[in-house]
Amino acid sequence: MDSSSHFPKDVLWQKDAFKFIEPDQFEILGIDPDAVPLGTYISFRHPSQLRSRFGGNAYGTGFFEDYDRLNSDEIKKLNSIALDNPEDIRAHYKDLNEIHRKLGLLIRFSSLGHPYYLIPVHLISVSLAHIQAKVEEIGKIVDFHSKSI
Repeated sequence: MDSSSHFPKDVLWQKDAFKFIEPDQFEILGIDPDAVPLGTYISFRHPSQLRSRFGGNAYGTGFFEDYDRLNSDEIKKLNSIALDNPEDIRAHYKDLNEIHRKLGLLIRFSSLGHPYYLIPVHLISVSLAHIQAKVEEIGKIVDFHSKSI
């Protein structure tokens, strides 16, 4: 199921804080659509803090607290990959993605060796509701000041 059907396309793909990735760009960017869990969107940016289901930040910090969820081969594999080297990531992106999935992290890597992030739908809807409330509040203030002129 395509998770992009939850919101109107014109709302999601406008300039946004998360820099969402359109589904038609997945192949070009080396993203496997089957690796996108239902209820998430893919983006180039992520919120600064989102609690992981196992503790820590779902976007990478708190990583070492969850080491006990990995077996020794996964730990060796993780320690052998230079995460600042796209070539190394490219060679091991499937293993990295499986390890991150197992740890409950919302960062993934494409087959081109670049990171992307999974943004939960509920976070987007809360963000859009918050933005709409702020827009309405600003509109009321502008109306008030324009009437007093």
